[in-house]
Amino acid sequence: MPTRLSQRAERLVPLALVLLFAGGWLAWTGYWLDDAFIFFRYARNLAEGHGPVFNPGEAVEGYTSFLWVLLCAIPFALLPERLAPLAIDGAGAALGAFVLLRAYRFPGPAGETRRRPLLLLLAVHPVFVVNCSDGMETPLFMALFMECLRATRRPPSLQAGAITGALTAACALTRPEALPLLAVLPGLQGLRREPVGRFAVGFAAAGLGPVLLHQLWRLGYYGAALPNTFYAKAAGPLGPRLHTGLEDVASFAAGAGEVPDLSLWLAGALALAATVRGASAARGGGADGPARRHWWALLWMAVGFRVAFDLWSGSEYMGSFRFLAPALPPLFVMADEGARGLPLPGRRGVAALALVAGLAGVLGSHSLLRAREPYREGLEAAHVALGRWLAEEKAGDTWMAIGDAGAVPFFSRLPTIDLWGLADAHIARRPGRYGDRPGVADYVLGREPGLIVLWNLRPIRGRSAEAERLRVLGAWPFDREIAEHPDFARRYRFVREFRFREAGPPDGHGYYLDVFERLPGTDRSGS
Repeated sequence: MPTRLSQRAERLVPLALVLLFAGGWLAWTGYWLDDAFIFFRYARNLAEGHGPVFNPGEAVEGYTSFLWVLLCAIPFALLPERLAPLAIDGAGAALGAFVLLRAYRFPGPAGETRRRPLLLLLAVHPVFVVNCSDGMETPLFMALFMECLRATRRPPSLQAGAITGALTAACALTRPEALPLLAVLPGLQGLRREPVGRFAVGFAAAGLGPVLLHQLWRLGYYGAALPNTFYAKAAGPLGPRLHTGLEDVASFAAGAGEVPDLSLWLAGALALAATVRGASAARGGGADGPARRHWWALLWMAVGFRVAFDLWSGSEYMGSFRFLAPALPPLFVMADEGARGLPLPGRRGVAALALVAGLAGVLGSHSLLRAREPYREGLEAAHVALGRWLAEEKAGDTWMAIGDAGAVPFFSRLPTIDLWGLADAHIARRPGRYGDRPGVADYVLGREPGLIVLWNLRPIRGRSAEAERLRVLGAWPFDREIAEHPDFARRYRFVREFRFREAGPPDGHGYYLDVFERLPGTDRSGS
């Protein structure tokens, strides 16, 4: 029978989960990824009546999360614009706390009621915390994904199938790579050795219906079968993407920041050891053997699904491991299950290791925060400042071409050509690979934007006007292609530079946003 002390401790763990997570999250308040402002721009346009578009009048699906755009539109519709991003940030925190509390009560392999204190390590894990504070859709996906896993564990019935199907559809409308779950989750039900016909009917009705309706809407509104981001990113050979993905997974396993990720290693070891024990128990027979096999297969599928997508996609470019973050809650649930299966001395050893790993997680968060502080400062000094300057200095119908098409277009409100192609259907479908599609310069200069912003690796300021073009060392192939184009030199002049990061070691490169404006009378009719 549980002692009064243990009951009191159990009641305190959920509070500790929320407080530890909140403490870490508050340190990241105001940390935004530039890509988050792409969502914000779509959401603001939707709230203002223009529809879910990047540029009013151009229907291009340059976002990856339909549900996140819808949710982000609510604060833009109800609050002053300056408060809407803060409300979205708060929603990320609430969703992160929800994931922790629900994972804490995730049932055991045979349906046992569980309270999982090892989830305290997840509450301070730097990757989990930062991905709940950067303005992206990751916390929404993690919440829906964990609820989907919980629903799949219900006894098979029409209602259970409908709930699981609806949650799976919501996952797919939050992250498009979740579409295969519509086939995988019903397939895994076969491991339970129970009649699943009614479950399958409910799942198909509630899961396929919303996805098919959204697909029909997408075809009618955007005129494409897939998001424009798919055409932009999923091009080029698979080999380089796998190589980049492997590097990302290895970096994730090594630990964010300068501190080894001891909690991830501990969780992985406990989960693997418990899986071996669970497989042996399931083979030993018993009425709950199929349920146990389904539990372990389901959670390992969840982890493998995220790792596989990170490898296939070549990872994300912002360095926050947001494709891998949703693998953490199911992994730590399995780790907790592994710890409770150890004998008492082993559990005490795990508790001691968990304490060390928790401290390492706190230090890792602090280390990662210090490493990312220059990004936060640079985004404010360059992208946000440039966007606000353009809003004050340029007419609202001035077209701009830029690669970093997040904060600058959001704050400037200028119509924008996205040089990466995420929000530009023509660039996304050009031959080549993401960020390196020959011919982008001809296309951009042919549209004659009033402004072109290039990511320069070295500063222009202080140089003579004649040397401006020669001083542009573009960070990406499209930057270099535009800078070297003869029409660019003939028709555009340097206006102003915004520094994200000063040039310095190890390669002498910096990060500068250089603004060039089209000279009067140099359109094609007058050049």
